[in-house]
Amino acid sequence: MNLKVFFDEDSIPPGEPIDRAIENNLRKSRHVVLFLTHEALASQWVAMELSLTIFSDPAAIKGILVPVILGEFNHAAIPLRINALNPLNLLTPGRRQPKYRLLLKTIGWKKDPYPTMPPPPKPSQRLAMRKLFDHCGLEDAFRIPLQDRLRQERVKQLIHKEEASEHPHFRLLASSGFSYIHPMGWVWRNALQKAVSIPGARFDIVLESPFSDFAFARAIACKVEHHHWKEKLSLPDLLHLADAPQVHVIVTEHPINCSLFLTKTAVLYDPYLWALPNPGGRVENNFWVFQFRKAIEPNTDCYSHLEKHFQFHLDQGITLKAFLGKNGDRYEALTKAFERKLRTKYQRQK
Repeated sequence: MNLKVFFDEDSIPPGEPIDRAIENNLRKSRHVVLFLTHEALASQWVAMELSLTIFSDPAAIKGILVPVILGEFNHAAIPLRINALNPLNLLTPGRRQPKYRLLLKTIGWKKDPYPTMPPPPKPSQRLAMRKLFDHCGLEDAFRIPLQDRLRQERVKQLIHKEEASEHPHFRLLASSGFSYIHPMGWVWRNALQKAVSIPGARFDIVLESPFSDFAFARAIACKVEHHHWKEKLSLPDLLHLADAPQVHVIVTEHPINCSLFLTKTAVLYDPYLWALPNPGGRVENNFWVFQFRKAIEPNTDCYSHLEKHFQFHLDQGITLKAFLGKNGDRYEALTKAFERKLRTKYQRQK
């Protein structure tokens, strides 16, 4: 094309420092073509090269930086300072060749006829899935096998990030909160207890009533004659936690089919699926946990949808003390009725 092109992998000789070579060649370049792809936007090297280019022409008077859209990704993620330079979109159907010609003309191609742009690569299934994940804000997904602390470590990371923000706000929706608020639990002892005590922090907790239809189904699946609070919660410890001014504990009668742990920027979504992992073993929630961040597209933003799900249960519930009743009388009466209902169910099955 009669254009002298610097490309780091081909243009830097062995033994020359890469960063210095890139900086020197960026300074000498008449144009720097920035190919916008999902990988480019996530690359620290591209970010460094972009900063050096903008620094050399901050008002874009020389037209050094030429942004080109070349990948399938959420274009709303393009930085504003790049979008302001009117990126060339080489993916637009029916307009690829004219846009390609304009790109060549912009960077100094003067011969006619202009070469034909190669056909775009067929989108792979992985790219299609990545685009879907970008739209919905899915950050990660991981199994929670028994005796594995991956989930706890991920929760700890989110807690540390949130506690460093202004006015930390934690929200938990769960059947009992055992994995998060049990005083002897790993998450509580290693991260959450300290984070909740920070001045200005707030912790909203919504727990499922142990007398709900879902709790009844859970007891049947586990083949027990008591509700899950009896083995997962210590009422004195829960009441002590609820007495803290920054902690608000709500109980909902509506079935909860997942646990949610939310910060202001992320949510861990854990669907409840009960299955027997071992013959004769206890029923466990042994599935996947999905981590979502806030997404740009409101219609596909899973974080916002799950946040609304949490808010629904928060609005529909009652305070822990109201749920327990005076001196715990209501709780004790409902516990006895629940256990009678279970025994009747088992007798009918026999």
